[in-house]
Amino acid sequence: MSTLSTQNDELILLIYENTQQPTLSSPLLAKTFVLSSSNREVNIPFNLSSKPEHLVIFLLEMDTDKNIEQIEPVIRVHYEQMMKDGLTYNDVSKYLGDDDILGYYKGEWTKKKLAVSFSGVQKMDRYDYEVGLE
Repeated sequence: MSTLSTQNDELILLIYENTQQPTLSSPLLAKTFVLSSSNREVNIPFNLSSKPEHLVIFLLEMDTDKNIEQIEPVIRVHYEQMMKDGLTYNDVSKYLGDDDILGYYKGEWTKKKLAVSFSGVQKMDRYDYEVGLE
């Protein structure tokens, strides 16, 4: 563990309706939050006038001082290429510098509940998150 580590995960959750366009429209949800060993769950109110059938979800870990207003447009414009490139550090750093994409989901939301899991190892840190929508 690094002596510079805060023991916190500063995360951004971005949820978009997938309209099958090369650029995503404004996010349905763009939220920053912090998870730690003592605060492992967060509930985010998410009210929509109608439920979209197709979604794109990105979960990012922030390692820089950039804010959501700087990160979100990059995801919105380059999401297709980011998904093609995969999640390697070199590929992600072209777009986000030292910030990390922990995972993405591109698919349907046809049932009442949707649960998307993001897990892996990033820069020697293991993570396991679940995003649930209902």
